[in-house]
Amino acid sequence: MDPSIGKGPVTNNATHPEAIGRGGLSHSALEAMLVDPGTLHGHVIPGLLFMFFGLFWTYSILHKYHVARRGAILLGKGSYKSSTKNTLFSTYYACHCTNVSLDAYFMLTCTSLGFIGEFIAVFIGGEFVVANTHHMCMYFFYGLAAFIHILMCYKHPIPVNSDYAAMIVAFIVEALLFQGHIDGRGPINAKIHMLLVYTCMVTAGFLVLEMAARRNVLVSLGRASSFLVQGQWFCTGGFILYPPSFMPTWDDNSRPQMALVTTLFAVNIALAIIGTLMMDYFIVLRVNCMDAHTISRILNKSDMRSHNSLPNIDPGKPLISDSDGEC
Repeated sequence: MDPSIGKGPVTNNATHPEAIGRGGLSHSALEAMLVDPGTLHGHVIPGLLFMFFGLFWTYSILHKYHVARRGAILLGKGSYKSSTKNTLFSTYYACHCTNVSLDAYFMLTCTSLGFIGEFIAVFIGGEFVVANTHHMCMYFFYGLAAFIHILMCYKHPIPVNSDYAAMIVAFIVEALLFQGHIDGRGPINAKIHMLLVYTCMVTAGFLVLEMAARRNVLVSLGRASSFLVQGQWFCTGGFILYPPSFMPTWDDNSRPQMALVTTLFAVNIALAIIGTLMMDYFIVLRVNCMDAHTISRILNKSDMRSHNSLPNIDPGKPLISDSDGEC
């Protein structure tokens, strides 16, 4: 999230000297197509991506949890508390031959495009721009985590939880990069980036906990919600630092506005929690309408992801096996 005015009102960077120095007003058509992180859409687009993954994973975790819980009730077999084993990416059994993590492929595609765009932007203005290398590092490490997970899906000899470890490293790198963005910035700009640093570290903490407790649904929901909060704050920070013409600018020297930034961050957290509760309510309504046959079919497909065969549910066997979800 850069650059922004270090002092005075937080204004749109269209007339900012750094933007001109970076070629922000260049007539190059190619440059106009690139997503500059120092613009409103440069914040909204990655923010929407984080929100997508947060919402998608929240739905996947809650759906898996309530299906296993419903199965324990209808089928009378096993305990739903020990039946759900969460994964970093969601997997789908396709073509009766392999596991497919659609969200992992989507993340790898988006990060690859972002990395290429930043690489082009480094040289397109005729000079080397260090700020773009920060974003290249971010895209690389997130893409690396998705790539490692895809390799695990295809049964490459990679240690268990390597995808979690790579994602933890990605968030630590992002936190370090955002920490570097704080130097020389105005108070509001610095606070926005510092809150992003806190969010990154909290997400890394949830990932560590989930790696150790894959059956704890609250920890997995915390990880997904952290992604959602980070996406929301990307968008919120973009509108604060680079407000559209119809929105007022923020004053770096205003103490009330500084306090309002923290309030907005708390509001984003509250919205993420409320959204999760609403999603949980509708998932419960949907799952409760399923009969025993439908629940059994869903649970059998979950086992197929690990065994490439359709097993029969055994009374002494967990509804979702221990080996399920390594991909």
